[in-house]
Amino acid sequence: GEAASGSLIVSDADGAEWYLENPSLRTFRETFNVKHYGATGDGVTDDTGAIQAAFDACESAGGGRVFFPPGIYKTSGGAQAGDTAIAIDGASNVEVIGYGATIHAGNGTARVLGIFGSSNVHIRGLKIVGYTGTLDPTAEHHAPIAVSNSSNVTIEDCYLTNSLGDCIYIGGDITNGASLGYTSKNIWVTRNVLK
Repeated sequence: GEAASGSLIVSDADGAEWYLENPSLRTFRETFNVKHYGATGDGVTDDTGAIQAAFDACESAGGGRVFFPPGIYKTSGGAQAGDTAIAIDGASNVEVIGYGATIHAGNGTARVLGIFGSSNVHIRGLKIVGYTGTLDPTAEHHAPIAVSNSSNVTIEDCYLTNSLGDCIYIGGDITNGASLGYTSKNIWVTRNVLK
């Protein structure tokens, strides 16, 4: 729940509370709880569509906070931009809070969360379990989080595991960014565990 202006208290699955003091929280107008869009977080149900619906609603609102309550959220496929299961695509002013939540790639999905052509995106407290199949050395860029052609992105307090290569891909464009002149800049990666 909300504490003082500009701060947030979240609890993980074990009941531990995290107190986040961040002035940028004041700028987010609305919270989009993935469970309000149909995600179950039960580790069995495919929550991909519901999670993407929460991100799409956030983008349509001009930004906000996407909140993952504690649970295990199974995703599948790579139907979104950049062959990701879930995409933040062309959005700005998005904060993702997931302390106590795990996003688990299903069906061999490599890229779980993609941030494409977006700005002012903050990812906090998520655990992402990436690729579950046989490692393919030709797909090294299939990271649990991919940042492409974006700016002012912060990824912090996350735990990323089961990657084909980089746990976080940061670049211009997944396939041909150099030829298009795309770049990513002002990307902050701090206090994460990458395995």
